[in-house]
Amino acid sequence: NEIINSSTYQNQSANTGFTINRDPVEFNGRQLNPGKFLLGNGQQLEINSTPDIDRRIQTSMFISPKMVRWAIAYPSFLGNSVRGSFLREFRNAIQTFNVSCNPPEMIEVRSNRFQPQDMLKEIEQVHRRNPLQFCLVILPGKKSKKGVGYKEVKAYCCSQLGLATQMVLEGTIGREKGLRSVMNKVLIQISAKINGTPWGISDLPYVDKPTVVISFSPSKGVLSSVCSVNQPLTQYEIK
Repeated sequence: NEIINSSTYQNQSANTGFTINRDPVEFNGRQLNPGKFLLGNGQQLEINSTPDIDRRIQTSMFISPKMVRWAIAYPSFLGNSVRGSFLREFRNAIQTFNVSCNPPEMIEVRSNRFQPQDMLKEIEQVHRRNPLQFCLVILPGKKSKKGVGYKEVKAYCCSQLGLATQMVLEGTIGREKGLRSVMNKVLIQISAKINGTPWGISDLPYVDKPTVVISFSPSKGVLSSVCSVNQPLTQYEIK
């Protein structure tokens, strides 16, 4: 009634002849079983009834990755922040999620004025010498904007080096409050990029039979495809 009585509706209705029935059709709906979150160590969380579920899933992963050879790249003027609170909270996140992790190689880009090309040169040298699983890249910039060199570094590492990256901005690591929660989410994103599985979903339809989920996406004359490669439908390959 509030909509029907509004001047906007009445003007549009008079101009177009469009009307809304005051007595909408009622019908009974059906709620599908949303299943449970499947986590590490056999943990399960009811999706419908678990309060604060976004925090509760920050625990041992369904399939935990092994961070064997990885690096943190950062401009030298951010060194204190990176080696201080950022690294401390990231290590705490690793312990919380029970991830097998070797110490990172620290790639400090020494420059008075940050240039993406300088960082890419340092990352490439380390990667060519002994291939990395992924590189965590710290860039100058505030949270609300993508940092200097964000696109250049990410695109080059992906297309030229075949290297997974996770970008974190200076404005994110510079705030002590909430940093731990941010590091938890960063670790989840990294894990998904290196064949880990943060969580699965129970009771999915069709998975009791051989099932593949496939998606096609045309873009600028290129057809890319993604398909699932395991029964829980949690891991995918792209072509």
